[in-house]
Amino acid sequence: MDLVKLTETLIKELVNDPEEVSVKEFESDDENNIIIVKEVSDFETNKEIDKSAKGLIAQLQKDGLKNIRVSYGTVVHEIKEVSRSYKEAKMAIDVGKIFFENKQVIAYSELGIGRLIYQLPIPLCKMFIKEIFGGKSPDD
Repeated sequence: MDLVKLTETLIKELVNDPEEVSVKEFESDDENNIIIVKEVSDFETNKEIDKSAKGLIAQLQKDGLKNIRVSYGTVVHEIKEVSRSYKEAKMAIDVGKIFFENKQVIAYSELGIGRLIYQLPIPLCKMFIKEIFGGKSPDD
């Protein structure tokens, strides 16, 4: 069974209404990524979303998948906002790999200053590092 079908099957088992979930796969540089769009209630907190994500990770690991990370953007109320939430979740994955490498679940809202640093241009980051580390560059 391929990754998308496996994930879709597991997710639909974990939610009350299987019709409220959509699973899509896309490939990036060196890894498989799956996008899950799931309806959540206004009363669902990040803590509850984290719990669901951890349950999904545990089940995928039982099925032999490794190195699983889950991220999510802000909860949106309009379909036109899903794209923004997706971009937030993507950034949370990227920033999480750098600043939260031991966390498997990361919310966009928890990125803090890492989100700001991640968005800085590389030359500015190098300049800052040189200032802080006495003229030594990470490229040296």
